[in-house]
Amino acid sequence: MGYVFDRSLGQIRTVVGIPGAARVSDPVKLDWKLEHALVGAGGAIAVAGITGGTALTVVGALDSQPTAVPVENSMPDFDSGAFNGPGTAAIFYGSGCKCIQVIGGLPDSPRVSRNIDSTSLPGAVLALAVSDDRSIAAVAVASSEDGSSPSRILLFDLNGDSTPPPIITSASSLAFTPNGKDLLVTDAPSGSVSLALNAGGVVDIASASVSASGDAISNPGAIAFTNDGLLLIADRAGLVHLINLQTNERRSVGCSCRPDSMERMKDKSTYRLTGIEAGSVWILDTSGESPRTLFVPIETPAAVAQ
Repeated sequence: MGYVFDRSLGQIRTVVGIPGAARVSDPVKLDWKLEHALVGAGGAIAVAGITGGTALTVVGALDSQPTAVPVENSMPDFDSGAFNGPGTAAIFYGSGCKCIQVIGGLPDSPRVSRNIDSTSLPGAVLALAVSDDRSIAAVAVASSEDGSSPSRILLFDLNGDSTPPPIITSASSLAFTPNGKDLLVTDAPSGSVSLALNAGGVVDIASASVSASGDAISNPGAIAFTNDGLLLIADRAGLVHLINLQTNERRSVGCSCRPDSMERMKDKSTYRLTGIEAGSVWILDTSGESPRTLFVPIETPAAVAQ
């Protein structure tokens, strides 16, 4: 079904089975231990920081014989990162290098296409995103410690030298719309979900959407778009929200978990909501008429069990 990073083992583990009858199984057979790994949409590849490594490594062919391609001139490890929708580019922040890097050419010819000095940013890095067409990157930063600079989202033109104006708002997570023109923003403390339009202005999504069940969006975090354009929001209050941005209709699905991820798995109708560190993995299955959240038990790896 897909893959999930197990930091305690320093390995990428396989999720096998079908929704409702799945389990987290043994790790993918790699020759190295990983400090961090970001699994690409659909699980085709991962970008990882290898213990003792000098550059990020693109790990491919996870479902057969894994391959490893170092990304020249990249940071050795990262604190946070995000893929674009198609998995052709990714953006990473590393506190060690004090930099943000955009890596393009994925999966076969990875290269650093942009390097940003994070010491020049007014506040701490909170969230990252890169558009599907790889033309723009977004970096959410916190307000400065002295209060002289408010929370904002900085935009970077990846194809030219223009400097798009910042979006003055706080953000917990970011995601570009599939058309690559607009930017979805969630802010957990305020419970807000908004759409920053390329044409200018910000639309309040949370207030505009109507939920038949009456469930409020209270602690929004990770977000993603389905292939048919629905917006998915992981709500750490124990809900997943599915919003049709054309009609403003919203469905909310309960989860006996605190969803903090929204990672599309190999099946395009399935999304991972939690990681192994939560004690169990939960997924969202959108394949049927009624979306549902499902529990995926974690097996003890064979090597550990022995």
